[in-house]
Amino acid sequence: MKRMILAAWALLFVFCHAPQAQTYPDRMIQFVVPYPAGQTTDVIARVIAEDMKESLNAKIFVENKGGAGGIIGMNFVKSAAPDGYTVLVTASGPTAINPSLYKSLPYDVLKDFTPVGLIGIVPQFIIAKSSSPPNTLAELIAYAKANPGKLNYGSGGIGLTNHLTMEMFKHAAGLDMVHVPFRGASQAMQGLLGGDVELMVESGPVVIPQMNQGSIKVYATGSRNGSTALPDIPTVEKAGQLPGFDAASWPVMLVPANTPPEIVEKLHKALAKSLTKPKTKSHLETLGVDIKVLSPTQTQAFIKEEIDRWGKVIRDARVPLN
Repeated sequence: MKRMILAAWALLFVFCHAPQAQTYPDRMIQFVVPYPAGQTTDVIARVIAEDMKESLNAKIFVENKGGAGGIIGMNFVKSAAPDGYTVLVTASGPTAINPSLYKSLPYDVLKDFTPVGLIGIVPQFIIAKSSSPPNTLAELIAYAKANPGKLNYGSGGIGLTNHLTMEMFKHAAGLDMVHVPFRGASQAMQGLLGGDVELMVESGPVVIPQMNQGSIKVYATGSRNGSTALPDIPTVEKAGQLPGFDAASWPVMLVPANTPPEIVEKLHKALAKSLTKPKTKSHLETLGVDIKVLSPTQTQAFIKEEIDRWGKVIRDARVPLN
């Protein structure tokens, strides 16, 4: 009897969602970014939305729901109807870091969301104002060790990837520096340029324009594989003599759990097509994104691995839980 009931529910689910999946999309799609406008993930979401609307033959608008380390936007999408019209474009912070950073979260990444696909890897860079005395990462490490507790660094907020990357760097190099969180990457960069903080970690879309203007110096990239956009920038692993150091952000597209598989597949195909188009690919690479297309199943496995990895970083660095 129990099997018959389960089978009946399964058939009902299929019948209810089949027409919906066949006609999808027949109205506007909302891309939700759990960060303020102008941050890396927001910029990436807007580039992809512009291209995916052609593949899906639907209008797409991007809405920013920042705050609480990405929790507000994540929870908004978790609670949305699983119909493919509310799509989350998020990153490693809310997805892989928050599960170990917060004592309790209103969402479970692996249970409350279905992956559409990974978008790419976004290397993080350790930067300082152009007038900063150290000229290399080795000099920076020596300077910080000679001045324990006197250097401070900015971030876009507690628990974001740029915050945890610097904490990883501090732990690996044995440094004592003070964290100063800002409300977003743009304000953190303003704090750096204004002299409120000496250092910060940030990704390409924020770093590259300032570097081209000569406003900042870039010491190294946290990604062990380097950066396609800035191939001449050394890695932290090599420049800092810190074996195994590897830290990068990554944008990813998710939808609420129980979204029909046919709709997930349509979104994935549109995303993959967008990422392989020369114009979009070139645009994203110019922003510092190393394109990496993964299937929904591969993305789920990737996220799980990253949750475990960042959890270890948080424990090793003894970052206090929120």
